[in-house]
Amino acid sequence: TADKGICLGATSATAANTLHDYEEGTYTFAVTLETSGTISVSSSYNTGSYVKIGQLVTCGGDLRMTSSSSPNGEVRVSLPFTAINNTKRLFVGVVNTVGIDTQSDQRGGFRLRPAANVAKATIIWNSSSSFFGLQGQNFTVNSNDAFVHSLSYLVEE
Repeated sequence: TADKGICLGATSATAANTLHDYEEGTYTFAVTLETSGTISVSSSYNTGSYVKIGQLVTCGGDLRMTSSSSPNGEVRVSLPFTAINNTKRLFVGVVNTVGIDTQSDQRGGFRLRPAANVAKATIIWNSSSSFFGLQGQNFTVNSNDAFVHSLSYLVEE
């Protein structure tokens, strides 16, 4: 019935052992910029997949960008659900890229980090001293630049 779930390892329903939500589906990718401008996504590579089990969402796919117009600010990728409103409990996801310019003093590849309390994640990169959000004005988008990613993150219950 509504507001119930499957009890795991117990004979009574308590919040700690009740699976109350399982969902699978797809969502449409969007790439936005924190300040201004646009980044276009290929209609052939604009669908991601997700699995939601309780408070944990795992999502991702093969996102391909085609062009940009006056990009400025952090580059954000849409998520299927709003991330938890707690910056200390946000996870970082794995990313493989093709065609995206590396940044000055970049160490390793790009990563994806959910932003608190919104359905977006920021593309981040590490330098020798810190990590930064990828700025739209610092990279060039060419046709079919690929951003293949996977991310697990928490949502509010």
